[in-house]
Amino acid sequence: MKNFMRESALWTVANALGVLIPTTLAYVLMHGFLGLPMFKVSVVISATALLTLTWGSWSGLVWAQNRLLRASMQMMTVLPGLLLLGMAAAGFYVGQGAFILWVGLAATGVGTVAASFMLARNVAMTAVCTSPRRFFSGLALFPLFATSGSGLVYLLWYSFVSKPFSSDWRAIFSLSFFFITTMAIVLVSTIIPAIATVVCRRIAAQRD
Repeated sequence: MKNFMRESALWTVANALGVLIPTTLAYVLMHGFLGLPMFKVSVVISATALLTLTWGSWSGLVWAQNRLLRASMQMMTVLPGLLLLGMAAAGFYVGQGAFILWVGLAATGVGTVAASFMLARNVAMTAVCTSPRRFFSGLALFPLFATSGSGLVYLLWYSFVSKPFSSDWRAIFSLSFFFITTMAIVLVSTIIPAIATVVCRRIAAQRD
């Protein structure tokens, strides 16, 4: 019971770090360096918070030993895919944009749910090392790796999409914007944190 309470508290910390670190960096970059208006900055921060909502669960799979918590973390990783499905459902309901875009978004949501579930399950099925380094690896190295990888994805997205913060809002319904943005969402919300989890677990398992 004591171990459950301790790991539950650490999971809360991991969730906070997983959201606060990238959103803070997004604010500093968007407002401090690029000088974008606060409305656009708030949109970026909100999107970043949604994309990193499950990073704490991926981080927890590095160090958590309690089976109930690990199962809960595994189930939490499917949230980005469910969010994409919700966006697709909203698109179908509103009827704005091409029908094929929302079909593609729904298919991406289903694929993201399946991928995140399988990746998290494979990670959760392997034994967690007992070294205290697993906490440092999960709570310190994981945010570093995940944020760095996601920052690279953002830079690539920004370079491929023509002036995403100054173009007409209807540009979001173009096929190129949709495809590139959807790929970036999947990478940041699922693929990159999954890779960071595997890397951090291997680092924690290394012997002195």
